Amino acid sequence: AASAYLSKDPDMVGTIKGEDAGKLIILLFILIMVILGSIGYIFNIAPIIKLFNVVKDWFTLG
Repeated sequence: AASAYLSKDPDMVGTIKGEDAGKLIILLFILIMVILGSIGYIFNIAPIIKLFNVVKDWFTLG
């Protein structure tokens, strides 16, 4: 990443920025789901628990 910024090659810098944006989106998604899941289980809110379990199943192997 450092060499891309130092070389100022637009394609390389754009790729790095795109990867960083993707990582940010994934991080925010995980953070939101952790917060929603916690709220759902703490306050026993069935629709939020169901949503959390559906999303959790997307990432469960087996």
